Amino acid sequence: MTADEESAAGEAPPTRSDAAGHVQDAVLAMVAAARAALDVVEKLASDPGPLLDAAARAAEAGRTAAGSWVSGPGDPQAATGGDQAPSDPEPPGPERAPRPTRRPRVQHIRVESSDD
Repeated sequence: MTADEESAAGEAPPTRSDAAGHVQDAVLAMVAAARAALDVVEKLASDPGPLLDAAARAAEAGRTAAGSWVSGPGDPQAATGGDQAPSDPEPPGPERAPRPTRRPRVQHIRVESSDD
């Protein structure tokens, strides 16, 4: 619908003040969201115990999941949590072959400054 059609239909086209009002509403919503986030951060900073507990539980779940995924259900070390060596270790085979080394994901580049 064009501006002429909107005017004929009884609706005025948007103006700069309408746009400014929408921008102002969006900015106020972002400020409110930032305040809410800061409130959460303040609570976590004053009492980090629950966050640390949750992080420890997540880390333990991750270690458990990674251990069962890497070792597999038939691995004798999986039953002991990997702390003890199996009594009769399996010889290395296609399933036990060492993993190839991968390139690091992050490449560090040295930057030398010149004093010119």
